[in-house]
Amino acid sequence: MTRDCQVGQRNVSVRARTTPVNVTVDLVCKGFPGKADISFLGWSNAALIRLGGYTMLFDTGAHAARPMLIDGLRRLCVMPEDVNVVFLSHLHFDHCGNALVFPRAEFIISREEWEYASTGNDLFVPREIVDLLGRKEVRLVSEGDSSIAPGVEVVFTPGHTPGSMALLIDTPEGPWVLAGDAVKNRMELSTGRVEMSLDPRASAESIAKIRALSRRVLPGHDCWLRVDGDAVIPEGVAMARVTLPQGMTGGAGGAFELVVDNEAITCS
Repeated sequence: MTRDCQVGQRNVSVRARTTPVNVTVDLVCKGFPGKADISFLGWSNAALIRLGGYTMLFDTGAHAARPMLIDGLRRLCVMPEDVNVVFLSHLHFDHCGNALVFPRAEFIISREEWEYASTGNDLFVPREIVDLLGRKEVRLVSEGDSSIAPGVEVVFTPGHTPGSMALLIDTPEGPWVLAGDAVKNRMELSTGRVEMSLDPRASAESIAKIRALSRRVLPGHDCWLRVDGDAVIPEGVAMARVTLPQGMTGGAGGAFELVVDNEAITCS
């Protein structure tokens, strides 16, 4: 069977201490920074990372994003069973909702997040996913156990949840950070002020850490952002399209385009 494959967005060399390693990072689900008054949107980013023998998924999106997630992987010639590592930034529904789609994957979760999700009472943690993950191959990481692959490391970023973590990729273009909800959007990255955090002070410290470490950041719910001195510059467009059922009127021809203006923001 022949598959039509898309070329990755970026294909660069990641330099470990001595050996360059090729890595490709592709978005397979695109997030959007917004709220609705009738429910939580939960439109989050999921990214496929390929280097060496790793086919790694960073977060899995919400259950409702499953068709888009699987289609996005297939466009890259990757099937769910090809994914051998799933890195979960935290255990909220919109980031771990499709974890069990990947039957052969090892799941990387912070130890503190696992303990929080297993014993806490967070409305956004899907208990059924946590229970089923308990029967999967799970690697719990903590401070001092941060290496995932050559040139790829965990950054512990508490605040949004106690065990939130991000992924740092060291590239010749500069370090990239896939942040999860440690940084949900461009405003949080530029100001350090957050919404929906269990510990806003810890969140501000985590954002400062990410900003100091990275040249390029993928937030949990926004497009790629470039950090250039005191400026946060969007790369790409954060947008979503909402379509009404046929025969209903509203918007432009029955559709609503949600588009975020692409303006650089000065850090404050």
